[in-house]
Amino acid sequence: MNKGIKFVNGIEEKMRQKTIIALLVLTVLFVLQSYVYAQSQPRQLRQNYQQLRSESQRLKSQGYNVSELIKLDCQIRQAYEERNFEKVEELHHEAELVIRKLKGLGSKKIEFIVQKERIIPPVIWSTKATFAEPPFGVTFGHRYKGETFIQYIKELAINQTHISLRWLTIEPKKGRFDWKYLDNFLGQIDKDTIALIRLKSCSNWATKIKHAKTSSFPLSLEDYYNFVYQTVKRCKSKVKYFENDWEADVKGQWMGTAEEYVKTLKIFYKAVKEASPGAKVIVGGHSGGFNGNIPGNKTFFDHIFKEGKDYFDFFDIHLYDDLYTIPYRVHWFKNRMKELGFEKPIVCTELGGPSPFQFEEAKEIKNEAIEILKKREYKKEDYNAVKNYLKIARELAQEKSKDSPILQMFIQSSPPQLEEKRHRIHCRDIVQRHTLALSSGIAKIWYWSLTHRNVRGFSIVFGKMCLTDRELNKRHPAFYSYQRMVKKLKGLQSIERLETKDEDLYLFKIKNKGGKKAYILWERRDLFTGEEESSITFEFKTSWKNVKITDVFGKEKVRSTKRGLVTLEITDTPLYLEELEREDVSSYNDL
Repeated sequence: MNKGIKFVNGIEEKMRQKTIIALLVLTVLFVLQSYVYAQSQPRQLRQNYQQLRSESQRLKSQGYNVSELIKLDCQIRQAYEERNFEKVEELHHEAELVIRKLKGLGSKKIEFIVQKERIIPPVIWSTKATFAEPPFGVTFGHRYKGETFIQYIKELAINQTHISLRWLTIEPKKGRFDWKYLDNFLGQIDKDTIALIRLKSCSNWATKIKHAKTSSFPLSLEDYYNFVYQTVKRCKSKVKYFENDWEADVKGQWMGTAEEYVKTLKIFYKAVKEASPGAKVIVGGHSGGFNGNIPGNKTFFDHIFKEGKDYFDFFDIHLYDDLYTIPYRVHWFKNRMKELGFEKPIVCTELGGPSPFQFEEAKEIKNEAIEILKKREYKKEDYNAVKNYLKIARELAQEKSKDSPILQMFIQSSPPQLEEKRHRIHCRDIVQRHTLALSSGIAKIWYWSLTHRNVRGFSIVFGKMCLTDRELNKRHPAFYSYQRMVKKLKGLQSIERLETKDEDLYLFKIKNKGGKKAYILWERRDLFTGEEESSITFEFKTSWKNVKITDVFGKEKVRSTKRGLVTLEITDTPLYLEELEREDVSSYNDL
């Protein structure tokens, strides 16, 4: 009897032990599962956020009103920083509903309505462009004062550059010309250099508004003609392009009416053609800034197109800010010219990035600076408003950068790690921005800029966009990225974006002189965090036996094709793909 009881008790004890062990195992498993979920949840939410942001950027580039998504984007970022993942999921779901509404429930693209008329066609663009001559150029930058710099232009493997000069500098007093800066420039260029000179009609004696930095209507059109004629004549046919007052849509750049601008354009055109019949006139174009889906000061340029279309050879649009909106912006102006019954080639005398205003943190600073100006009661047309706005924006960025790694990248004393990151973004941007601009049909591009003079108030925007330092001593990584791009696209004849299943995958087919083909490929990602994401695989179909792959930083590797396919690892860093004709591939290292 006792043995039976002991036997039963022994069984119960073993069962109790097994139950305890099982419970312990389940508890451990539960803790591990909770830990894994806690670790994976932020990662998954971050991936969801990146997808949401990419979709938002894509919709924006196609002309949709994404203002709601931009607000939600800021809220998601804040919730993520606070580790409030439940809130992140809730906001992400709300954003998905907004996207569905934009895509499928009739929240249409913003229609192009101009007050009382519906005359602008939908912005549809081609993805292929052809070139009769090299499109690449680099501008000196702000405030040219006779510096010798052409050797850097040649080192970049290009032959096109431009400088900007003011009426005040060339003719400080009526009839008294100072050719020092112009002659220094002309003395550097040879017969192979294709030069552009931009002339700004700002003067303290000859213009309606006497100011050293902003343009306005001449007091005497005869004096204006003489200034332009004498300048062009001085160049002795060494300069191919001349441009009048640029960014007239920006208050503070041109202080006058559209009617006055067209009058000066006609005089400018006449003076250039009579002084140098073979020279081409570029109308001082648009800043590239859009209000929603309409260019700033649209009615101003409508007047230029309607009344001045016979007085320029090229139209100029500047391409800063979001690079993925470039095709939309370029084709908006192309379509508008067609709608008004004429066509002119489009060039870009200023292109560059990244700028701080591509990021939400800086956009908030921009709005805050504007509000401060309003309180100070600056008038919109006052040039000092523009100057002080830039100064305030710089000071705000300096102050707020303590809490923002993004803003820290653009201040002068940024931490080394962030400075290196901005250099990498800059190198990518050069290739991406040029590729999108060229495939949109921009005939010529002058990158802004080779160097940057310390113009008060501009450093936060342009200070780190240049290819060299202020003294022209140090070449930045972007210098070599630009140089590499030009060499890869030497003899460019056509560029075309190819369709892929993934809309965030940008694949371009290049045809160079002699029929040689190449490709450029990257994935669209968040500008700041994109490089932290894992690569994706892409199967590239080709008849090549070996594919040479070079990234924007100059790292090279070779992949052999199998049955006409090669598997590529893609990130936000653009890759150049070329055929490697020789068999020996052992000298190339992996990226």
